[in-house]
This record gives sequence, structure tokens and C-alpha cells, in this order.
Amino acid sequence: MKEQKRLGNKGFSLVELIVVIAIMAILVAVLAPTLLSKIEDSREGTDLQALGEINTAIKEAILSSETANDEMPDGTYTVALDADGKPTISGANLKNNGAKVNAELQRTIPEAKFKSKLAKDSANKIQVTVEKGIVKTALVKSDGTVVEMSNGEKFEVK
Repeated sequence: MKEQKRLGNKGFSLVELIVVIAIMAILVAVLAPTLLSKIEDSREGTDLQALGEINTAIKEAILSSETANDEMPDGTYTVALDADGKPTISGANLKNNGAKVNAELQRTIPEAKFKSKLAKDSANKIQVTVEKGIVKTALVKSDGTVVEMSNGEKFEVK
């Protein structure tokens, strides 16, 4: 008799397993939205960092030579990313098609990728504003709404 009782208590009952599965399902349902929002926050942070890198690369391009500085007078420009993530700047005020600026941009940033939902909404359109020694970059939606913006830091050309 004692041997049968010992053999009968080897595992969990079906009710115990269902209770444990139900508790795990509740925990997943509560924690999943938080985890997903943290992942998106991380992607947005990475995108903002990439935007800052583009901002810095443009400042370096402008400061690297007088030719590049002459190519980008004060104004608004657009940076487009090709399929490989290579940035190319364009704009009405850009002189000489921005050859020197684009060469510096592609040297400094061989690849830029934006992964957040906000960046996808903007179709990776990056607006660059140069005004009185300040370069500002922003991801912009097709309707003109600014999605994310880098800090504009003053630089001086001498």
C-alpha cells in the first residue's frame, strides 16, 4: 500500500498545471505592453543618436574646408538616405550640388538607419537648417510635422 501512494504522488495534477499557466498568461499580458514600449523608446533613442551623428557630420563638412562652407550658405536642406543608408544632401541654396559636403557626409557616415515607428512615419526625411552658425537636423513627416530634432549647437567659421 505505501508503495502505491508514493508512485501516485509523482507529478502535478491537471488543475495545478492550469493554475500555473493562467498565472503566467496574466503576467505576460501585464508585462508585454511595458516591454514593447521600452523597445520602441530604445529605437527612438538610437534614431536620435543617428540624427545627432548626421548633424555633427554636416558641421564637420562645413568646417572642413572653405569650399564646403561656401557650398552651404544659410538655408534649409534635405538629407535623403539611399537603400544602403548613405546620406546625400540637397537643397535650392546648395552650390555645386554639395559635392564637398556630400563627400564628407558619406565619409563620416557610411550608413545611417532609422528604425522607430516615428522614423518610418517620416520616410527618413531629414531636414537640415543652417542659420547664423547653427546647424539643426530634424526628422520631418510628409505633412511638415517635426518628429525628432537634434540640438543645434553654434559653431564658428573663421
